Amino acid sequence: MWPIKRILKSKIVLIIVGFVLSIIILDKLFPLPQLKPYSKVITAKDGTLLSAYLSSDDKWRMRTRLDEVSPYLIRAIIEKEDSWFYWHPGINPFAVLRALYSNITSGRRVSGASTITMQLARMMDPAERTYANKFIEMLRAVQLELHYSKREILEMYLSYLPFGGNVEGVKSASYIYFNRPPDKLSLAQSIMLAVIPNDPNMLRPDRTVPQSISYRNYWINKFIKDKAFPVNDLKDALSEPLNSQRYAIPNNAPHFSYYVANNYKSDELKTTLNPRIQTIAEKLLLNYVNRVKPLEVSNGAVLVIDNKSSSVAAYCGSADFYDNQASGQVNGVEAVRSPGSTLKPGLYALAMDHGLITPKMKLLDI
Repeated sequence: MWPIKRILKSKIVLIIVGFVLSIIILDKLFPLPQLKPYSKVITAKDGTLLSAYLSSDDKWRMRTRLDEVSPYLIRAIIEKEDSWFYWHPGINPFAVLRALYSNITSGRRVSGASTITMQLARMMDPAERTYANKFIEMLRAVQLELHYSKREILEMYLSYLPFGGNVEGVKSASYIYFNRPPDKLSLAQSIMLAVIPNDPNMLRPDRTVPQSISYRNYWINKFIKDKAFPVNDLKDALSEPLNSQRYAIPNNAPHFSYYVANNYKSDELKTTLNPRIQTIAEKLLLNYVNRVKPLEVSNGAVLVIDNKSSSVAAYCGSADFYDNQASGQVNGVEAVRSPGSTLKPGLYALAMDHGLITPKMKLLDI
């Protein structure tokens, strides 16, 4: 009796070891596809979005962190797409068996049983939907779970979700469709973003409002039935209107944003720019240039430095970035200046130190 148990245990151990070794070998032979490039995102000192730029493959694909997304949206996506996300190893075997049974008995594809991890694998390496590719998808999902934490997988998923056209990721969609950061979304807006990826081009709120509202409300009613959120909140969400406008990505402090984007490689660039000081500097500069225009002064630039930290607090490359007549897109902060003129402030200060002039006196430019 005992030898039989030992043999059985040995076989089980060998099977487990063999499976683990197979996974390791396959992982080495077939590495995961390269991650997609993200849009460069420039933020101010307080975290507000200054500007963002298309990724190298011309997508609005902003990297999305969980701590900057509305909890409503995260919960809506998990409840809708993969309620067992935090407990499965990339594949939900019960969902796979259920989907296989449904598809065989119905004679057509009724359900795909894709987990969030499997969907991420498909987004990373799109392929025709066949049973063979579905099997590869499942292997890739296990591979992703080996390389990344659940948090990292969910963040990549939220960053890659398609929202129609060249809009990808919930952060990009939140700014483009609702003109707000993803942590400021209402429940209705969160559910809307959770359903758009099911048919990104047909459910775009900037194009097909009736269909989008109808599909959004279908899921709100389903969430009411499942008690996924407070029922009163969901009932309020049903009556929330849907804005059909597509907004432009913010382009604040444009000269500064361009400078940072062109000189730093990271796709997430948090700067020291102070939005309040920037707004004041822009107004003062524009008012001053308008006041001295009769003297044939058409433009100006302002750079404000925080002396305590030697950091940039405000950066205005011109009085009006969009004023083509005054060459508004030329960055005056970086413009080349005469060496002699550069020395004038120092010369003025030196004259004061030597007692040659006082602050109220003029030093002739000769």
